[in-house]
Amino acid sequence: MLPIYDLTIEDNGEVNFNSLVDSPAHGKGFVAFNNDSKVKYQFDDEKRMVTGVMISANTLIYRGAIPKMNIPEHYVKFSPQTIEQIVVDFHKKGYGANMNTNHSQVIDGVFMVESYIVGDKAYNAGIPSAFQKQNLEAGTWIATYKVDNPEVWDKVKSGEFYGFSIEGLFTHKEVKIKTNTQMKKRNLFGLIFGAEKFAEATTVDGVVVFYDGELAEGTQVFVEADGERIPAPEGEHQIATSDTTSVVVMLDAQGIVTSIEEVTAEEEMTDAVTVEEVTELMSKFSNQIKDALKGMSKEITSLSSKLRELETGKFQAAPRKTNEPTKVGGWKSLIAKH
Repeated sequence: MLPIYDLTIEDNGEVNFNSLVDSPAHGKGFVAFNNDSKVKYQFDDEKRMVTGVMISANTLIYRGAIPKMNIPEHYVKFSPQTIEQIVVDFHKKGYGANMNTNHSQVIDGVFMVESYIVGDKAYNAGIPSAFQKQNLEAGTWIATYKVDNPEVWDKVKSGEFYGFSIEGLFTHKEVKIKTNTQMKKRNLFGLIFGAEKFAEATTVDGVVVFYDGELAEGTQVFVEADGERIPAPEGEHQIATSDTTSVVVMLDAQGIVTSIEEVTAEEEMTDAVTVEEVTELMSKFSNQIKDALKGMSKEITSLSSKLRELETGKFQAAPRKTNEPTKVGGWKSLIAKH
């Protein structure tokens, strides 16, 4: 699992702009309120009000590597405590009218008219019904903007802009994820986690995950980061359910299971080399080496034999007899004896 970092505004950090984007990083869309909206706030279309999530508490957001900071691919999140600090600082500095589109073009005629934190005791603010399915946690920052810019409003209504995405300067603080260092596969069992009873399991990567009830489609899965329960990262995770079986679950941005498939130990080995296959390959390789050594041994024996024959003079030329004919210029002649 990728490392997780808390984003804070320590060391003179701040959130100084909000952006209308087609795909907000936190995955939470906004709602344009009109007469037909069956939500907490209802406005006429003429008022051009739009409400959305500014920062979703404890939602993991994927980020690529940051070489200059020596940070690999990772996730970031905002804690409820940090969100409260950001909201206070944002309003104190009067950034409510600082708006751009897709983090690039600054626009006019869009400004904040309402802002609150979900579950804040001072206001006892809840989650609008339109956001109930987004699994927002206490500490989430929600805001409403007035859109006087007609061009921007048309894009909001058409769905070209899907949500809000804040931008600013942050400090990265790595958090520790609870893991099972022994990587032991075991049956699921009940565990008291806070005031609720959760099942606990371990992924094949050793990360401990928690969930309430049965692990099935629609179940929300959590991990523990520095003692705090947060939704598990989006994507595919393999979770061990016994010594011989595991399940592969696909999670969305809120850690909710969207699909689940059981995998047996035999299936896990289909794409891997088995012990028997390795043993067979080693046996074949050993036999090939033995055959090659035998061939080399025969050649060495033959060469040794030839060397001994040379040493005994078997292949040396016989001494020439003086009374034998000898070719001279192509003619035979006899050497007379005197």
